[in-house]
Amino acid sequence: MQSEPMTSDLYQTLKDLIDDRLPGGDRLSDAEREALALQCLQHIEATVEKFDREGGADAGSRRREDCILCELRPDRFEVIDENERALTLRDSYPVTEGHCLIIPRRHAETWFDMNETEVVATGRLIHRARARLQADDPSVTGFNIGMNCYKSAGQSVFHAHIHLIPRRDGDQQDPQGGVRKIFPEKARYKRNPD
Repeated sequence: MQSEPMTSDLYQTLKDLIDDRLPGGDRLSDAEREALALQCLQHIEATVEKFDREGGADAGSRRREDCILCELRPDRFEVIDENERALTLRDSYPVTEGHCLIIPRRHAETWFDMNETEVVATGRLIHRARARLQADDPSVTGFNIGMNCYKSAGQSVFHAHIHLIPRRDGDQQDPQGGVRKIFPEKARYKRNPD
């Protein structure tokens, strides 16, 4: 929480903004202006508290030394796209051409450990990757989006990562079932040791 003088300065600034910038703000009564300024102040304070809870400005810098997706060695991973909270990488073991991974910058083991900001950031990158893949390759007619959370679900790299797998008509004889049986011959692979 801010100190009292800072809060009252911000409160006064909000009241002034309501008068100057809000259409019709100058026609509000003092009580209405104060109520609106108070609502804005409470929203700002809640947003700051949430930002602090979710890691604040340094959330992207939280890394684990033993995590290959925190380390991101250029000889192992190519960054295709990025935003403040997430990255898109080429998959090192692609199921299809164009297969990529979308990961949060901050170390989070699974989807369930990602905060709301990271969920939104990865979602935006998924949409951008889809648009790029379809623009670059008109044969792409569908996508599988998937994530393995925890060892029992097949997770082998314990940094949250979302697979975006481009699909093409005819890439499987019978695609019905989608992620339930996508490319079973490629489901098992041996990772190269470092």
